[in-house]
Amino acid sequence: MSLQRSIRKAFHAREAHGVQRAFGLLLNATRTGVLPKSAELLVLAAEAGVSNELFDVVAQRACDQFFMDNPPQNQFYCRALFARALVEAWKARPLNGAGAVRQLLHAVQFILQALDIALRPENRPRYDFVVYNSTVHMWNVIRPLMRPGVRRFATSALARACDALVRWCHHIISHARVVGNLHSFVVPGGRGGRRRRMAINATYASHDEPRGRGAGGGLARRRREGGRMQGGCKRTRDRSCRAV
Repeated sequence: MSLQRSIRKAFHAREAHGVQRAFGLLLNATRTGVLPKSAELLVLAAEAGVSNELFDVVAQRACDQFFMDNPPQNQFYCRALFARALVEAWKARPLNGAGAVRQLLHAVQFILQALDIALRPENRPRYDFVVYNSTVHMWNVIRPLMRPGVRRFATSALARACDALVRWCHHIISHARVVGNLHSFVVPGGRGGRRRRMAINATYASHDEPRGRGAGGGLARRRREGGRMQGGCKRTRDRSCRAV
């Protein structure tokens, strides 16, 4: 079994000690020239790091390595942006008040960047699954803001993701249950509030799961929160195959 295959297998296994050891092997093999730098392996490392809450020792370092060489903005790039967003959201955990809000909104910007890439004309409809995954990751990041007094800060970004989902992803999520009923998260009477409610209604009214491809879909599924969401909605699921 080749070194590259062994490293990939360890990342897919998602066992914390194995992930940390495999990441060390990857960095050493890349530094010494044994393996060429692999965008795929770095993204897998970042996703495995997030899944095992190795945010600082694996996920952040893998993201730093990935973005260091200005890689092409493809689906691996979007997956790395999702991982970066979850790392930045993790940094908000010890924060309170305005500091936590600022950090979470900073994390959201990486998701919106991936959304922008997916909506480029040259990437449609191939990257429509990235649009779907952006809503799942968006929920994971902004969920701490979904409470009275601060949820207004997240409304714009969430509505933007929902609008893109409704407009472009009918063929993926015609029977979707993505993040549940978000009516109460739209600021009543706010500008565009009725349009956003209509978009959210159209997106989340049905109950089946999507059948689309997804970049980082497994990561979205693993990072979902347990239990039931606010408003009595069941937890998010994102079923998708690996990036091609």
